[in-house]
Amino acid sequence: MWNACMIKGRLTSTRFLDHYLMQWFDAAGNDAGPECSADIQNQAILQLNFPLHHSRIRFARSDNRLLQSAEKQSK
Repeated sequence: MWNACMIKGRLTSTRFLDHYLMQWFDAAGNDAGPECSADIQNQAILQLNFPLHHSRIRFARSDNRLLQSAEKQSK
């Protein structure tokens, strides 16, 4: 089981712009395999790729100014 502050993975740069090799650890601490990779898209989305599981996870960059503006409007 994952706990706070555990290392979940590591990214290593490649010769290709915005493409990384990824070492990912599952909840039991096992390496998910060398096929895993990560990409940065449009300078705003980090995509983690897990081809053996036919899945991917995408994280979008948020702009704090937009969040602060929305909070001010709701008050």
